[in-house]
Amino acid sequence: CDVSDDSSVKEMADRVHEMFGGVDIVVNNAGIHAAGRFMDIEPETYSRLYEVNVVGIVRISQAFLPGMLERGRGSVVNIASTAGLFESPGQAPYNASKHGAVGLTRCMALELAATGVTCNAICPGFVDTPMLDGFADLVGAESEELRAQLAQRTPMGRILDPSEIADLAVYLGSDESSGMTGQTMAISNGMRMS
Repeated sequence: CDVSDDSSVKEMADRVHEMFGGVDIVVNNAGIHAAGRFMDIEPETYSRLYEVNVVGIVRISQAFLPGMLERGRGSVVNIASTAGLFESPGQAPYNASKHGAVGLTRCMALELAATGVTCNAICPGFVDTPMLDGFADLVGAESEELRAQLAQRTPMGRILDPSEIADLAVYLGSDESSGMTGQTMAISNGMRMS
């Protein structure tokens, strides 16, 4: 599903509703990355990242929230990034979009608080995904070399496995977390501590 395309989202949501009759948990996990110096990046790049990383959350959530609201329960989990919690040089478009995802999560949580639907954000640090390989290509580094360098930047000295983010998303979608809403949960091997 292309979260930047209304018809693609509608088609996917229609299929899901037809197959399952609705959903109780939505995990907004689509994301793209771009890096470079602020003055060197075209405004179109900022728009593209915002369209996927923020407006994509809006499209998917609006497609599935009506059913949750009707049932009086549900959970929206937005995958943001530690980049949404602090700033990094050379990361302006990505950081700005992830700050937007964090802010959107809090606004959604506030508006949905009395409905039985929770909304939280997971803010991962460095995760072993194809996006990390793309970042290596972007900065002209070998993937394994970049992974080693990034692991050294975390207090725990490692890169996250995607299953760790998935486990947290499952928890945030469960009844055990029903009292949590509007939270940004950093999972970053100690890179970001509250």
